[in-house]
Amino acid sequence: MNAHNFKGKAVNVNRKGKILSPARISAPKFIAIVQAILAAGKRLQQLHIEEVDKNKNTQMRTVRSVLLRKLISTASSSSVISTVANLLSSLNNVAVGRRDLENVFIISDGKFPEVQMKTRSKFQLANEKLDQLIGLYRKQLRMHNLEFLNVSGVTHLIEILLLPQLPLDVKVPSNWMKVNSTKKTIRYHPPEVSNALDQLLLANEELSVVCLTAWDSFLKTLIGHYSEFQAAVQALAALDCLYALAMLSRDKVYI
Repeated sequence: MNAHNFKGKAVNVNRKGKILSPARISAPKFIAIVQAILAAGKRLQQLHIEEVDKNKNTQMRTVRSVLLRKLISTASSSSVISTVANLLSSLNNVAVGRRDLENVFIISDGKFPEVQMKTRSKFQLANEKLDQLIGLYRKQLRMHNLEFLNVSGVTHLIEILLLPQLPLDVKVPSNWMKVNSTKKTIRYHPPEVSNALDQLLLANEELSVVCLTAWDSFLKTLIGHYSEFQAAVQALAALDCLYALAMLSRDKVYI
């Protein structure tokens, strides 16, 4: 195992481990902490301390120091590694990186039923309603290739080309709201789109509340593992200190 790589992981956990608690913590911070614990633990497992100690085979011991074996065994506990891996399997790392709490949970095997129910109800229905409206405007404007346009964060725009030979008011209903324009086009939100976007915004806010509640519940599951995680973090911190002292002792001017 590369000592330099291990040291980096140990310091990472040591610094971040202080905020690993059942209290509210952001998804990116949680992922950073448990991934560091997992990475360091897996590297330390390569020493097979736990396996050798179970077999009580002193001749196979790669580490003779009782203190080091105890620290390594604690930091690379198979129970901790298994728990961390299980927790990470429930989360979407891509969504976590985007701080997209609405999509942070991997919904499968009956996990997070409240999020699944909300995702499949109002939010999904509001999205479907918006997508279906394009067919109405294709018929109304006689533009079979018409598609919704998204520009600078504004979604579901209807873009109409400015045609001098055809009066604009003939093609576009008067109750359509002008959103923005260019020299060649004008973009609108029909009233049905505006209403559907309001419903989508409301559904998204409700989903955000549900996901935040689910995240809090997810963090509360850590209570049962907190002491075990804390012991692993403390063991990694101690190993980091011992590593630093060992490197310092190699210096000729060290006393």
